Amino acid sequence: NITKSGTYQVPKYCPCCGENLEIRTSKNGIEDLYCPNENCIARNAQKLARFCDSDAMGIEGMSATFLETLMGYGWINSYVDLYHIDRYKKEIVNTIGLGSATYNRIRNAIENSRNTTLGKFIVGMGIVGVGPEAGLALDEYFESSFDKFEKAIEDEFCFSHISGVTAVAE
Repeated sequence: NITKSGTYQVPKYCPCCGENLEIRTSKNGIEDLYCPNENCIARNAQKLARFCDSDAMGIEGMSATFLETLMGYGWINSYVDLYHIDRYKKEIVNTIGLGSATYNRIRNAIENSRNTTLGKFIVGMGIVGVGPEAGLALDEYFESSFDKFEKAIEDEFCFSHISGVTAVAE
């Protein structure tokens, strides 16, 4: 509340799913309003939109609003579903407001995202405190190798020792 009028009411319920909202405080003292419902379309659309963002996987045209539409039809529920959008080609092409041009645009954007860097993929995962700078540092440290990165996770590697990785996920 920038005006400090004291009139702003923090919502108690998620406007999408109706779940009781929580205020969560990060290690840095930043408070966020959070919907704990793992099946909330709005929450998951935001997560997928971060994955699609230009700083991450670079899937153009995949805003949270558009993703909510696709999720509302049941066509996308996870990162993996994005890469199998062809399963719903007929439905997308025949849906008013979408059509073949939309299907071709999103399919091409998704296909183009398959050629990405480790850093952009890591940023797309939405790890708290890992933005483009940390993604680049991790990409360089692991020599752009998904296998080396995966092995480090399995070995419980301490990522905060990498220069450029200043925030550690909770």
